[in-house]
This record gives sequence, C-alpha cells and structure tokens, in this order.
Amino acid sequence: MNKQQRVVLALAILLVVATGFFPPWIYVRHFPYTGGVTRSAGYAWPFQRPEVTSWNPTPAPKQTYGPLFTRPGGAASDSAEVDRELVDVRIDWDTLKVEWGMIPLASVGLCVSLH
Repeated sequence: MNKQQRVVLALAILLVVATGFFPPWIYVRHFPYTGGVTRSAGYAWPFQRPEVTSWNPTPAPKQTYGPLFTRPGGAASDSAEVDRELVDVRIDWDTLKVEWGMIPLASVGLCVSLH
C-alpha cells in the first residue's frame, strides 16, 4: 500500500466517523391507519435532535403542505404550528447506511486506481 492509498483510507475512515457524528434526520408525520409521511430534517448531532417547527421551511402552496401538521379544523397556512404529538424526529438510518456503504466503495475504487 503506497502513501496515496493510505491517505485515501484515512480520509474514508474520517468520513465514516464524521457521518456518524453528524447523521441525517427525518420528520415523520403519523397518520392513523395509513402510515406516515417523511421529510428531511437536515443534519444534526445525535444527542441534539432537530426541533419540530414547521413542515414548510420555505413558502409553498397551502393546499400542498399546510394541513399536514395541523390539527383537524386548525388553520392551514405555511406558518401553521406543528402538531408535535403527531410528529416524530428520528435518524434517517436508510440514508446513513447508503452513506456508510458508498464511502468505502468509492475509497476502494480510488485505491485500486492509485495502484
């Protein structure tokens, strides 16, 4: 293993650790009898969950997103308060697994090409 390959290996290990310390999060809105809807909540430390503030970080048509996180009969607007009882914030394990799989795969490919 030459010096360039060792650098690639060290960077790959560093990236895997970094993605573990700063994982992707998702909002999950639970609907009775039908499952739920998920939306990205960004990246944050594992011990500091993102707050549930709004389904819409940017303005969108009211009929599209507004009613999703409001109580029945509540106001449906882009700045509507989120029904925190129906929303869960959790680590997006599927995305994290893809990240953890692609980093070693890309680094092995790079190491082979540097041989």
